[in-house]
Amino acid sequence: MTQINQSNENIDDRHCSPPEEQIMNDGVPSKDLNTSQAMVDALIRLHELNARLLNSPNLIDVSRDTLETVVDLSSADFGTLQFFDPAENGLRYVAQVGFKPGFLDNNDIIDHEFHSTCAKALQSGVRVIVEDFETDDEAKDHRMMAAEFGYRAAQSTPLLSHHREVIGMITTHFRHPRKFTEWELKLVDLFVMQASSVIERTRTMAELRESEARFRTMADTAPGMLWITDQEHRCTFLSKGWYDFTGQTESEGLGFGWLDATHPDDRKRAAETFHVAADKRIECAIEYRLRQTDGTYRWVIDTARPRVDEKGVWHGFIGSVIDNHENKIANEIMRENEGRLRIAAEAIRGVFYDYDLRSGVITRSHGLEKVTGYRIEDHPVVSKWWSNFVHPEDRTLLRKAIDRAISEGGTLDCTYRLQHKLGHLIHVWDQAIVLSDELGTPFKVIGCAVDISEQKKTEESLQQARAIAEEANQSRGEFLANMSHEIRTPMTAILGHAEILVDHLIDVDNLQAVETIRRNGLFLLEVINDILDLSKIDAGRIRLASERISVDDLVSDIRSLMDVRAKEKNLLLSVECAGKIPATIQTDGTRLRQILLNLLGNAIKFTERGEVKLVADFQPSLQQMQFDVIDTGVGIDPSQLELLFEPFMQSDNSTTRTIGGTGLGLTISRRLARALGGDVTVKSQPGVGSKFTLIVDCGNIDSIPLINPSFDISLDKAADHFSGSLSGTVLVVDDRRDILYLAARLIEEAGGKVITATNGKDAIELLEGTAADRSAIDVVLMDMQMPQMDGYAATRTLRARGFDKPIIALTANAMVGDRDRCIEAGCTNYTTKPLNSKELLSMIAQYL
Repeated sequence: MTQINQSNENIDDRHCSPPEEQIMNDGVPSKDLNTSQAMVDALIRLHELNARLLNSPNLIDVSRDTLETVVDLSSADFGTLQFFDPAENGLRYVAQVGFKPGFLDNNDIIDHEFHSTCAKALQSGVRVIVEDFETDDEAKDHRMMAAEFGYRAAQSTPLLSHHREVIGMITTHFRHPRKFTEWELKLVDLFVMQASSVIERTRTMAELRESEARFRTMADTAPGMLWITDQEHRCTFLSKGWYDFTGQTESEGLGFGWLDATHPDDRKRAAETFHVAADKRIECAIEYRLRQTDGTYRWVIDTARPRVDEKGVWHGFIGSVIDNHENKIANEIMRENEGRLRIAAEAIRGVFYDYDLRSGVITRSHGLEKVTGYRIEDHPVVSKWWSNFVHPEDRTLLRKAIDRAISEGGTLDCTYRLQHKLGHLIHVWDQAIVLSDELGTPFKVIGCAVDISEQKKTEESLQQARAIAEEANQSRGEFLANMSHEIRTPMTAILGHAEILVDHLIDVDNLQAVETIRRNGLFLLEVINDILDLSKIDAGRIRLASERISVDDLVSDIRSLMDVRAKEKNLLLSVECAGKIPATIQTDGTRLRQILLNLLGNAIKFTERGEVKLVADFQPSLQQMQFDVIDTGVGIDPSQLELLFEPFMQSDNSTTRTIGGTGLGLTISRRLARALGGDVTVKSQPGVGSKFTLIVDCGNIDSIPLINPSFDISLDKAADHFSGSLSGTVLVVDDRRDILYLAARLIEEAGGKVITATNGKDAIELLEGTAADRSAIDVVLMDMQMPQMDGYAATRTLRARGFDKPIIALTANAMVGDRDRCIEAGCTNYTTKPLNSKELLSMIAQYL
C-alpha cells in the first residue's frame, strides 16, 4: 500500500512507467494517456464535465457525473465517491459505478478505523494506492473484502477544500493487478481538483441559499416590517409585512419607492432623518404615517441601525417598522382629556396633578385642599413637597412604583398613607399615566390621588367580618367532629347488636326485622360519611396525604372487595390494564381508593345484568393514571350527565327511590379527584351502559420503572371475614356500657377474655395494679372520647409510665387528622365506630 501526495508532489518512479510498460503479467492493458490524442480527449471530457457541473445545482448529480468520467478515463472496472460527514466523522457513500444494485443501501459510513484505501486516505489526507491486494501485506486486512467484490487493485484520492481539508473521496477499483502511471494519477488529480471546487462551491451556494431563506422566513414572520438599505440609501429588501401593509409590489417598494407609501406631509421629514443618520453613521428613529392597502394612513415608528462589517465598512441600514397607531391616538386622546380630567378631579375628593419629568415642575388641582387641607398657593411646584407628607413606612413603596412606571412607560397604581394638615393620617389611592414622546422617552406623568380613607374603614370592617367567618368555620369543624362522635357511637351499638341477634334468631320474621335495622343503619352511616366528607371539602378542611403507593396492590385490594358485591348480583367483574404502568405513584392512596370504590359500587348498583369492568391505563405524556369504570347498566340520559356531579343529585328522582343513595358520592369523587390533580368525567348511553373515567396525577415518577401489573386477588385480600379464635386478654375502655357489652361479646365469642373500664383514669389504675394484673392484659381497646380522662391523655400517661403493649384507638370521629392524632398520642393502631366486627377481631388478632 502506497501513500502519494497529489498533483505537484514528486511521484515514486514505480508509478512513472512508460506506456509500453503498462501491460502487466496478466496482459490487461490500460488506456495510453501519454499520447497527445489521449490528453486532448481527456481535456475535452474535462471541459464537458465542467460545463455540466456548473449548470447542475444538485450535488448528487455532480458527484455521479464526476465519478463516471474518472472511471471511464481510467479504464477502471468500479468506482465510488463519498462525502465527508462531520457528524459521523467519516465518509458517506453518495455514488458508485460498476457495483451491483443496492451497493449504496448496504454500505453507509466509512470511518477512520476501516481497513480500506479510502479510510487510509481519510486518515492521511493523501492518495493511497494498492497495486495488488493479494500481494500487498499492508492491505491484507482489506484483502477479503476486495476478493468479495471482485477487484485486485484500487486507488483512493481525497477531495480537498481550499483549506486542504478532506471533503470527500474518489476511489477507482480494477479487477486485475495494476501499476498506475504518473499521467493517470495527474489526470485523476485534475478531475478531483475540478470536482472539489465545484462541490465546495455548490455546498457554499446551498448554505447561502439556506441562510437567505432562513433570514427571509424570519423577516416575513417577525412582528412588524423589516427593511435593508445599501450604501447609496437605496432600499434593497422589504419583508412580506411591508407589502401586506402597504399593498406595494417589490418593484414599487424597493429603491426609494417606499417613500411613496408615506404620508405626503411626512415624506420630506422621513427622508431627511434617514439621510442625516446615514451621513453620521448613527442609529435613528422617526414616527410618521404609512399608507395601508385601503388608502388610509396609520402612525408607525421606524427605527434604523447601521450595518457595519468587521472591518468597519458601512453597508447601509437595517431597520424595522412597527404599527404604533393606537398608542399615538391614545396619547392624543389623553392630552385632549387633560382638561376634562381636571374638571372631574375637582368634582371628586381627589387631587389631579401634572408632573413634567423634564423640568421637575408639578401642578395640582384645587382638590388639594379637600384631600390634604393645604391650599394650592401654600405649596411649591416641586414634587418633593408631596413626598414629605407621605408616611415614612410608605415612601419607599411609592418611590419604587413611580420609578417602575416611568422606566416601563406604563401606569402608576399605588396606595399609601398621607399626613393631613390637621395631623391625622389619610389613605390615598394614586393612579397615573406616563406619557412618552415620538422616540419613546417619558416626559410627563398625569394622575389623580383620591382620598379612600372611608373605603379603608370599610375594608377593615370586612376583614373583621372575615375573621368572624373563619371563627365560625372553626366552630363548624368542631361541630362536625362532635356530630360524628355522637352519631357513630350509638350506631356502633345498633349495628353491633343487630349482628349479634342474627346469630341467635331462627324466626324468619325476626331475622327480616333485624336485617332491616342493619341495612338502614348502614345506609344512615353512609349518609353521615358522605355529608361529613362534603362538609370537609366545602370548608377547605380536607388534607390530602402524599405517599408512594402501588397501583397494582391498590386495584387488587379493591377488586377483592367489590368481587363479592358483583357475585351477589350475578355480575362479572373484570379488571384489565391497557399497558405498562408505574410500579408506584405519589398520591393520597386512601382518597384514590375511596373514589374507585364509589365508582365501582355505583356501577354494580345500577347494573342488573352483564358485567362491570375496571381498566387501568398510564398516560406517559401527561404523567397521569387513568381508570375507566365501564358497565352495562341502565345508562344515563345526556341531559342528566352534568347533574350527576351536583350535591344530592342523581340521574332522576326515580333512581333514588328504587335504588337508593344520597346523591353525594359522585360529587365527593369529582372534588377529591380534582384535589389529586385530575378529574372524574362520564360518557353514557341510555339502555347500553356508562363509562366513568378517573384521572389522577402520578406525582414524581422519574425514577420509577414501568411494570405489567397482575391485579391478582391474594388469599389474604380475598378473605373478607375473621376466621380462627383469639387467645388473649383485651382491656376494653369505653364510657358507653352498650359499647362495652358489644365489644366484650364479640371478643369473648371469638375465644378471647375481656376486662372493662369506663374511663381513662380507671384504665390506668387497673394497669398500675399488681404485676399479675398488668401482665394478664395483652391488648388495650381504648375509646378516645370519655369523661374524667379521655383516651388521648390516658394513652400518653400509660406510655410515659412504661406500658409497651398494643393500644388500639377506638373513635367515632371521622375528621381529618384523627388517625394522626391517635398515633401521636401513642396508640399502636386505629379503628372507627361503628364497629366492624370482622375488621376489629382481625386487628386484635394481629397483636395476640
